[in-house]
Amino acid sequence: MREMNCDDSNSGGAGNNLMTGGAGADQFVFSAFFDGESDVITDFEYGIDRFFIRRFDPDTGVENISNGGNGLAGFVAAMNIVDTDAGAQMTVNGNTILVEGITAAQLTVDDFTFL
Repeated sequence: MREMNCDDSNSGGAGNNLMTGGAGADQFVFSAFFDGESDVITDFEYGIDRFFIRRFDPDTGVENISNGGNGLAGFVAAMNIVDTDAGAQMTVNGNTILVEGITAAQLTVDDFTFL
């Protein structure tokens, strides 16, 4: 697992990533999702930090996620957010993203931007 400690913007690339944003408002950017990979975010602050999810992989043009015609709420539903013992976990195309220390209910549409 690759560890990334950055203020402001963290980009989850290929491979398993451990991301820590630090103090202040952080952006966790996901451009592509790969089956079998796992990413962990250690310090997401709901209401302060944000997820930026690319709807299409910028390298391949393949659609990452669809809202099923249901607007922003449809995109969030497509993230398949569930509670685990460690925190809220999202799964897109077989790629899991664990957000440590928070619950699925704490993540709302206000925490996401879909590009």
